[in-house]
Amino acid sequence: GTGGADTRSISGNVIDGPLWKAKVYLDLNNNGEHDDSEPFAITDENGNYSLTAEDEDLKTYNLLVEMSDETIDTETNKSLGAYTLHYFSPAVKEGLSKSLQSQEFSINAFTSLIQDEVEQGVKPSRAVENIGLLLGLEAKNYRLLLLDFWKVKQEKKINGVAATAEELTIINKLHNIARVYVRVLSSKLKEITAVHIYTNQQK
Repeated sequence: GTGGADTRSISGNVIDGPLWKAKVYLDLNNNGEHDDSEPFAITDENGNYSLTAEDEDLKTYNLLVEMSDETIDTETNKSLGAYTLHYFSPAVKEGLSKSLQSQEFSINAFTSLIQDEVEQGVKPSRAVENIGLLLGLEAKNYRLLLLDFWKVKQEKKINGVAATAEELTIINKLHNIARVYVRVLSSKLKEITAVHIYTNQQK
């Protein structure tokens, strides 16, 4: 960008359990790797990050999260090794329904899957629907895919409102499926993700 460009900070969180020492960065050249010139932040022990970058770049480029052997899931106190999760690109977020846009977001296995679908040419709202259907969710519960499962389980609230027993049951299931997906991802066996998700649905 040019000198004097407006900068702003964005903040959020990364979960399996809360992921500590994960690198969140703006992928300015879309190569899927963090380069020295790209703005980044390291998550704290609660999985939270705050990243400062030029406003125009934040509206344009994808936010990625890189895990390493040093990244710790503070719920289990273990590292899952190296893998990358994708957050929604700004265009994807704008393509979501207004009700989805207005809620809290987390970077998790499902935001990554939704972003992957969009990159294959699927519209954002349809991508959410596709993942929701794959997981056997009713349309009213698609929004649960985007939440910080860990936080909801601790607080028993969604966007400040008490969660219902049904929502908490679904959140629990989604969290377990997300954990399986991340373990598969970290062992580079993406092909069997669908099998794991299907098996989880049958229980």
